[in-house]
Amino acid sequence: MKATFFKIFAFLLATVSLYSYVGQLVPQFEEHPPAKKIITVTTPPAELAAIGEELVRVKGGCLICHKVTETGNERGPDLRKAAGQAAQRKPGMDAESYLLESIAQPDVFLVPGYPKMMPSALKPPANMNLAEVKAVIAYLQTLGGAEVTVKVEAADIAAAKAAGPVHKGKEAMGTYGCVGCHKIEG
Repeated sequence: MKATFFKIFAFLLATVSLYSYVGQLVPQFEEHPPAKKIITVTTPPAELAAIGEELVRVKGGCLICHKVTETGNERGPDLRKAAGQAAQRKPGMDAESYLLESIAQPDVFLVPGYPKMMPSALKPPANMNLAEVKAVIAYLQTLGGAEVTVKVEAADIAAAKAAGPVHKGKEAMGTYGCVGCHKIEG
């Protein structure tokens, strides 16, 4: 009886040891949510453009209709050309002002050949604030090879803070791009 118990105990000890050894060979990964990037009036232009790129790709859902590479959607204008052509799109308006208007109020002026379908980036599903829109403009300027000239002002930051915090679930949907396809308000 003692010999049988000892054999079972030895077998269990060998099995647990084997599994522990194999478990240590498997690489362990920890995933964390992306670091929250805060836009300030002193955010460097390169960092502002990087934040804008992330907004275009994730929160804004822009790539559902636009493209930033040779392949991509063509329902909306090619974003690689947006900043370069912005100054000529609407007479009497500089490139930066045109881009701001076309992102915040896309129905004011439609690019010839494209239908009226873009929602305002200031409302759901993108639900960006003015500082984020300016970060997108900075990214568009870098896509066109231009120098980043857009400036985030204290009023842009104050307006974003005045809007108040976003509900955690709503924030997560924006962070992970759910709102690119799904509508959660209205």
